[in-house]
Amino acid sequence: MALLPTLQVLAKPLQVDGLARESIWKKAESISALKLTAPETGAAPDFNTEVRWIATTEGLAFHFTCLQDSLRYPARAQRQLRDNLGGTDRVNIMIDFDGSGQSGYNMTVSRSNSIEDSTISNENAFNADWDGVWSHATQELPDNQGWQAEILVPWSSALMRKASGERRTIGLYVDRVIGSEDLRAAKPAIVFFRPQFLSLFEKHSVPAFSQSLFKLYPYITAQADLNSGGRAFRTGIDIFWKPSSDLQVTAAINPDFGQVESDDLVVNFDAVELFFSDKRPFFTENQSIFVMQSPEEESLIYTRRAGGNRDDGQGISDIDLASKISGSIAGFDYGVFAVAEADRGEVGRSIAALRSIRPNIALGPAEVDVGFLASTVDRPFLDRQASLLAFDASAAVGSWLLRGALLNTRPDAELSLLNSGTANLRDADSGYGGWLRSSYRPSEQFELQMDYTRYDKDIDFNDLGFQRRNNMSLFEIEPTWRLQDLQGRFGLRSASISLDSNISENHDNQLLRKRFELGSSLAYSGGSTGYIELSGSTRGIDDLISRGNGALKVGSSRAIYLNHDSVRFGNWKWGGEFFIERGGTRKQLIDFSPAVRFWFSDAFSTRLGISATRFDERLLWRSGSLFGRYKQTQGGSARIDLEWFNGDKHELRLKTELLAISGRKPLALSLQPDQSLIESQALVQEFAIQNFGFQLRYRYRFNLDSDFFAVYSRGGDRFDAEYQRAFELIDNVIELSDTDQFLLKLRYGF
Repeated sequence: MALLPTLQVLAKPLQVDGLARESIWKKAESISALKLTAPETGAAPDFNTEVRWIATTEGLAFHFTCLQDSLRYPARAQRQLRDNLGGTDRVNIMIDFDGSGQSGYNMTVSRSNSIEDSTISNENAFNADWDGVWSHATQELPDNQGWQAEILVPWSSALMRKASGERRTIGLYVDRVIGSEDLRAAKPAIVFFRPQFLSLFEKHSVPAFSQSLFKLYPYITAQADLNSGGRAFRTGIDIFWKPSSDLQVTAAINPDFGQVESDDLVVNFDAVELFFSDKRPFFTENQSIFVMQSPEEESLIYTRRAGGNRDDGQGISDIDLASKISGSIAGFDYGVFAVAEADRGEVGRSIAALRSIRPNIALGPAEVDVGFLASTVDRPFLDRQASLLAFDASAAVGSWLLRGALLNTRPDAELSLLNSGTANLRDADSGYGGWLRSSYRPSEQFELQMDYTRYDKDIDFNDLGFQRRNNMSLFEIEPTWRLQDLQGRFGLRSASISLDSNISENHDNQLLRKRFELGSSLAYSGGSTGYIELSGSTRGIDDLISRGNGALKVGSSRAIYLNHDSVRFGNWKWGGEFFIERGGTRKQLIDFSPAVRFWFSDAFSTRLGISATRFDERLLWRSGSLFGRYKQTQGGSARIDLEWFNGDKHELRLKTELLAISGRKPLALSLQPDQSLIESQALVQEFAIQNFGFQLRYRYRFNLDSDFFAVYSRGGDRFDAEYQRAFELIDNVIELSDTDQFLLKLRYGF
């Protein structure tokens, strides 16, 4: 391919040091006239930002010069963990490499050279699980004038369609944030919480450079179980091959999908499981094409299913092999992945999925994207095979944005995985469902969003997806008014008010609930943020609570929720949540969760968070049709974090969590066919639950994609059939040591 302007060819690799000293920068394009989007006034900010960028053979290069009056806006340059840069001075670049509005990448660099990165799909769905490989550096400007940042995003970091000629069109968005007051200035002046975001990026034409990549990431782990004295060693390899811009092959052989970052502690009494994010490299690399979510934030592909709990309940499944192919051909984007778990003929699973999207189809005044998803899961231990077919489409027409999907599932099994109010054992049958989301934005100040979701009794995509329930019709309407420039009135710079109303019923024509939420997001003049919500539900039924053993009549409820997150004051930052609810399945719930953070220096900080919860007359399911109405349940938790960063290579983190929940004076109740509860002679015990997690983690970064970890973990849980106050339980929770282990892990990229 002929390289067009000579200014885009580098005689030697670009040195990313924050200074932009190479001669090529003299020919770079400029981005100016950034406008305020937080607050969303569109006005020119009183801080100046100069952005230069250029397309080179290595990738897209950016340089920011961020001038800043240190008296007006004190520097916020604290070092923080990846994907956790709130409150810092920072810059963002977001790139749609195809200019189609289908998918994008976000790269963020803070003043301290800490980073965030994420993929963008469905216009404004950010997924921070992706950890890309890109270069970045920052420098302070002389005489305390501000700071500068340099970023290089290699062409190999993203999958893109083959260009039709010697140039390609990309979508580009840049912004800069003042951390002390959370001010944001952007070009173009759009905001990421709007229904349309990604498709509104500015379009630019650049040379159609292509970059191949072949990387091997072998790893080795050594683990010592300090309780049993056991030792374990494990090796494997991840392979990334990108022969061209429009094709990438990823494979993992005997991968280590264990977490060096522990999940947060949680005790879940609800019928619906909790969602956890996934940071495993194989599943985060170019995963955007597989993102397909309902308006209720359910996912048709939930990657934590692969390598998750074994179907016999005996620990976590190992994975023998995982492979993925992503690319584009003939105007279609596609992705295929397959996972083979260990012992897949007995207790493991075999998983496969295919996704295809045809974007930007001109249809009258609209541009339409259409897509297709198929998946299959084989689970021999459950004698279950499940398949999914899904068709989706989206279209932008004037002020309207429409998205919808139709689903069909075919579980070849009698076992239902969902607690939908139907029997756990049922005849295998096809299930159908779908959703439609319409967003209308006639002006900058007003938005209207309407959602309709319908699932029949048999649809079940939980084998590979994340589904909260089936047997449901849900209609939701939410108008939002935005007050964009309050200029300090009521101490606010901007606010939004939304009224969310929804009604849901099952297909037995039983009302599940009518719910109303009046919420207001507040941005204070000093940079702090807050949220207030008043909500209420009418009487209805809960057909999930008994885990398939019948529906329960539930009374009306009302609640108030408050949230506040301060800016950093000196070395301090604080925030918290307060929630109170009356009705429903409890007489009263009060929850208070304050948190405070202190910086000893920009590189060393600590965070303390506590939570106190009290329920009066809480109703809990125990088994079958048996419930316990506890006169009082309490919950208490504490979390302590310490984070220390010694330069860009060394990171030390301590994470401690303590959690305790207890319930006393239970009354045994039995669920009746008329959906009421009557007193039972069965035994329902008091309980005390303790949970403890401790992790000390050291990380050394050899380079952008090679790490060494040393991790000490300890923790456990305990259940006692005897009531104790929650905070009394926390006194001895640190004695729990079901897990006591030390782990070394080396992952190096070649």
